[in-house]
Amino acid sequence: MLDTKGLDAGTRDTVCLCWADVFMLLATLVRRDSSAAYPSVSAALGKRWRTFAGTLSVCVTEKFADPQLHTVALQFLCAIFTEETKSRGDQATTSNSKCATSLTDIVNSPSASQLCELLLQSFDKRTLQDPLKKLTARALTTLLACSPAAQSHAANAGLIDSCVEQMKQSHSQLHLESVRPSKASLRKKEEAHLKEVRLSVEILQSALYRNDECKVVASDARLTLTLYALWPWLLLDDPNMEAVLELLCVYTANCTTACSSLCGSIPPGSKGSSSSSLMHAVMKLASGVAPDITPVQKLAFSLLTNLAMSRDCRGLLQKNNFLQAFVSVPVPKAGGGGGVLGLWLKLLVTLSFAEDIQQSLLRVTGVLELLADLAAHRRNALLTLHNLCFWPANKPHVIASDKAMKMLLCCLEGKEMETRCMGASALWALLHNNQRAKTTMKCPSIRRRIDEAHTTSKKAAENNPDPMGPYLLKCFENLSQLLNN
Repeated sequence: MLDTKGLDAGTRDTVCLCWADVFMLLATLVRRDSSAAYPSVSAALGKRWRTFAGTLSVCVTEKFADPQLHTVALQFLCAIFTEETKSRGDQATTSNSKCATSLTDIVNSPSASQLCELLLQSFDKRTLQDPLKKLTARALTTLLACSPAAQSHAANAGLIDSCVEQMKQSHSQLHLESVRPSKASLRKKEEAHLKEVRLSVEILQSALYRNDECKVVASDARLTLTLYALWPWLLLDDPNMEAVLELLCVYTANCTTACSSLCGSIPPGSKGSSSSSLMHAVMKLASGVAPDITPVQKLAFSLLTNLAMSRDCRGLLQKNNFLQAFVSVPVPKAGGGGGVLGLWLKLLVTLSFAEDIQQSLLRVTGVLELLADLAAHRRNALLTLHNLCFWPANKPHVIASDKAMKMLLCCLEGKEMETRCMGASALWALLHNNQRAKTTMKCPSIRRRIDEAHTTSKKAAENNPDPMGPYLLKCFENLSQLLNN
């Protein structure tokens, strides 16, 4: 452990320089080749954590006051906790993950809470102008992202509440500056306030990452209303808007309470945008028309995909007629990138799993025909079409669409096993308890295509066994049985 008591100034400086070099070397190794260096570094830290924590405490204490050592120690923490975050939730039992188990145990133990408290104290004592404040925040965010224990400690220590409160104060200052007559230094002051907002947003993103307890704390602190109030300024600042949308994606992931808070009505008198809820504002971002997709638009669609898991949010999508815009999205030329269309299709796949919004989707004029046209080259379009075949109220619409039926039949002859399975299971679903579908598919030409595809699949299963082969054959067998009845 670093101990400089009793050393003269020259010796003390030399010892500090050696420790700084060690931290810098290890951080560089981890960043350059994490797969080779990180397991060993992680295992060593796990075995000697108490000693390392003692050294770290000396490095960041104000009494010690060695800025260079303080800086490289924080950079080392950022490097190792960034790697630990990558492995969080990884269930693979590889040799590397076994080596890293020791540090994983540390970040899930009271030791992580102690380190979190040390960083919190250092962070709180520093002003925004202090270069070490931002670096301390980075170390804190990387620790929070990989440690549920640190997240719980931070929540209990009031970090989430203080971050939301800081954003409220920044909004008050921004609003005050915007109504003052003098505009000379307005932009400079706005930038300073938005830097504070950005710092709070980044900390919150790590604090809420995969932690339901912390999300409840953020909800109680009225995070959504606070971000809504800042929306007019965020619309003029893409980098900060991206950071806020990333935070909202983390906040709403697998959390219906958070999702519902975004579609709730804003109380009268709130100083936000002209939309009636934050979700309305997000829909406006997603529906923007631009030649190229922007990071903000991409994040807006990612957020909407999270929100689509909530019944309240799906209801808002229905009422707002948001889905009508899908058929107007430009279709890239063959071989082109996904673009906005790819984002739309990812969202539609998520929505197609929910019965309550499928009828709204089918009410969009031309949607089935467009999905059928795209299904040949877009997996998500085919998956959406497949899902629509399973709800009884949708079946008449799908059967009445020549393009949709032709596409599903073409899938039976596809090169990919997954494509054939989706086509066969969709047709099986349409036939189930549906006399009209039976009448349509008993047509000799359709029946012949199904029988030929069934025979081909049987031969393929014998020659080249595939894990999905038995399911495909089961679909064909049930199709044949229903058609014979």
